[in-house]
Amino acid sequence: MPAPKRMTRVNELMKREIANLMEFERSSFHDLIVSVTKVDTTPNLKRAQIYISVLNGSEEQNKSIMTYLRKNRVAFQKKIAKVVTLKNTPVLEFIYDKNIEEGDRVMAILEGL
Repeated sequence: MPAPKRMTRVNELMKREIANLMEFERSSFHDLIVSVTKVDTTPNLKRAQIYISVLNGSEEQNKSIMTYLRKNRVAFQKKIAKVVTLKNTPVLEFIYDKNIEEGDRVMAILEGL
C-alpha cells in the first residue's frame, strides 16, 4: 500500500495538471470560472475522482460544463498520460462540487443578518 504522503502528492499533481488542461479548454466553458477543487485518486492509481466547481454559472450552464467534461474524459486522460508519469493513468470521473456555492450562500445569509 502506498504511503499517504505519496497519494497526497499524486492528488495534488493530478489537480494541477487537470487545472492546466482546463485552462486551454476555457472557450468551451462559456467564459465561466471552472475550478478543480479536489482530486481523490485510488491507491492503485486505477481511478481518480475530479471535483469541479463552477462559479457564477446557472444550473443549465453547470450541467453543460459537466456534460462536456464527461464526454471528453478520454481526451483528458490521454493528455494527462503525456504530462504525468505514473504506472497507470487513472480513469477520470468528474463530479460536480457544490461546496463553494454553499459557502457563498451561507456568507450571503450571514451578511444579511
